[in-house]
Amino acid sequence: MSGTNTSRGPVIAMWIVMLIGWFFFLLPIPGTIFFAIPFNFVAFILAIVCLIKGRVGHGLLGLIGSIIISAVLYFLSFTLAIATIQELSEPNNTGEAISTDKL
Repeated sequence: MSGTNTSRGPVIAMWIVMLIGWFFFLLPIPGTIFFAIPFNFVAFILAIVCLIKGRVGHGLLGLIGSIIISAVLYFLSFTLAIATIQELSEPNNTGEAISTDKL
């Protein structure tokens, strides 16, 4: 065995946790950010662990993903939620707004 530790455990865990966090970021439901932020934070810590373990490429991609891509996904989800709310509040063919009771 060479002197470098090539453990893939933190790398796999980082990507799984980050994908779960991104899934919660993309849900246009109020409150899902409270689920996404902890997953994103854990992915950020795992990216640092990857850097320490010598998996620099995965670590840097994880850091970029947990900071930049997560922010973009959050704002995209926020935009989708606003568009959905506006679409539901617009009058339908009969001139009445769609009631949320019927959803």
